[in-house]
Parts: sequence; structure tokens; C-alpha cells
Amino acid sequence: MKVVIAGCVKNCGKYLDKTLGFIDSLRAYFPESKVIFAFDKSNDNSWEKLAQYKDRNSGDVDLLVCGNNNRHRTINIAGARNSVMTRISLEYPDYDMLCFLDMDDIVNGSLKTETLDAVFKLEWDALSFNRERYYDIWALRMDPYLCSCWGFGTTHDVMYKMQGEINNRLKGLTDSELLPVKSAFNGIAFFRLDKFRNSRFTGLYEPDLDFINPFDKAYKPSNEDCEWVGFYNDARKTHPDLKVVITPLKLY
Repeated sequence: MKVVIAGCVKNCGKYLDKTLGFIDSLRAYFPESKVIFAFDKSNDNSWEKLAQYKDRNSGDVDLLVCGNNNRHRTINIAGARNSVMTRISLEYPDYDMLCFLDMDDIVNGSLKTETLDAVFKLEWDALSFNRERYYDIWALRMDPYLCSCWGFGTTHDVMYKMQGEINNRLKGLTDSELLPVKSAFNGIAFFRLDKFRNSRFTGLYEPDLDFINPFDKAYKPSNEDCEWVGFYNDARKTHPDLKVVITPLKLY
């Protein structure tokens, strides 16, 4: 299996030693792998650390420089991720899988290769993982929570409700079961490129026509939304039966 491992970097310098070590563990598990970093202007030593990593792994690492200056943070992140997708289309058209991971302090443990052994025996198109605290509620869309958690205001009660629900659902699964969702990331995820190669991120809110408000609160979304939601929506334009799932297993 040929895998692209990718991450977006902005002011992540103090975390990069651990994250790059984790990437090395992934590369050891997937011998045929390439690494792509999308770097945005930073005020720390992120560039130096990425450049050193590229020098140590000549030929296997692409270091892209992004010029994202939109006032919306989500659009900037989407632009960085899209630069990765464009590079894959141009340089790695024969690769099978994409692994996107956050480059800050989220992925902060040792790789559990037994988890990879287990999940790659199962059927899915996009797979993300459980962790000690399921934190990535903004990227999460699952029935009946098909909306941005921040569309109800900046209080955290809706986020806590969704967080409790996802934890309970994952606890109810066996190790070989998967939870179907519409969108999820949670810090690291794998994507089969035959379904996602032409998908792109937006960072903008896209109304869900099937959305029914599950809370006794007014819903007022902003123009921004988590970039992962648009990525999955774009993939479904050509693959309406897309299998987006979360495993109850932890990857680190």
C-alpha cells in the first residue's frame, strides 16, 4: 500500500519533535510512503524544523509554502489542505491512501500498530479514531447532530452534549465494529484516494437540507465551518455512498 502522510503547519514548532517522531512510526509501518507538509507563515521555528526533517529524508518529503491571508481562519486551513490535495494529484497519482494528521499537541503518543492491523481488515473509505477525550466536535457530524456545534452560540453546553453522545456510542461498539458518521477527523484520519483524490476543502458553512435542530436553542450558523465538513460533502458529489466511519480503537 502506497500512503501519503500529510499535515498543515503554522506555529507548531514546540510540538514538532513529537509529531515528526510519530510520522516516522507511520512511515515505518507503511514502507511505501511520502510526506507532504503545507507550511503557513509562522512566528516560531516551525520552518527550520520542517526543513531539517526534509533534509534528513531527501526525496520523500515535500515542503509546500502557503500564502493564506484570508480573514477567515477556516478558509486559510482549507487552502493549506487543498495545496496538499493538488500535490497528490500532480505528483502521486498512483498512491492508494492519504493520512492527514494535526501537527500540534493532539497526536501525542506512541503509534499502536495493532490498531492499524485491525482496522485495515475492515471496509471503509474514511476512517478516524477514538482517543482518551474525543475533542474534535466541530468536525463531527452524526445523526441527529448534523450541524456546527458553534451555531448555537459560544457556550459549551451543546459541545458537551455531543461529546457525551459520541463517547457513549463508541463505548457501545466492539473492536471490530465501526460507527458511521457524515464527518469526523479527531486529529488523524485515513482516506482512500480512489474516493477522495478529487475532493477539496472550503472552510465555509454549507446548509444541510436534512438538518432538524435537536436542541431547544436557536441555530444561527456563521459563514465559517470546519473544513472537514466541506471535504466530505465534496466527495459525496461523486460517491454518494461514501463510508465515513470512526473506530472505537485508539491509534496512540
